[in-house]
Amino acid sequence: MKDYTDEYRKQEIKSAKAEITQIEAAMLLATNNTLGCEIHIAGLKIGICDNKKILPALKHHKREIEKFIAGESNMYE
Repeated sequence: MKDYTDEYRKQEIKSAKAEITQIEAAMLLATNNTLGCEIHIAGLKIGICDNKKILPALKHHKREIEKFIAGESNMYE
């Protein structure tokens, strides 16, 4: 059972690191306001007029994932 748990944790960390890469890419794109930015919530699409306003949410999410990877209490799990 321990081997399964360890392997599952390793897989979850790999997925979390992949998500961090996606967040970093989104943060880079969001710094360019000439690109359109949308938020999708339950199928609803909302355009953002100033892409930089989304950066704090992305940074927060990235920090929560980093806490998960470090084994700290987080909101990502």
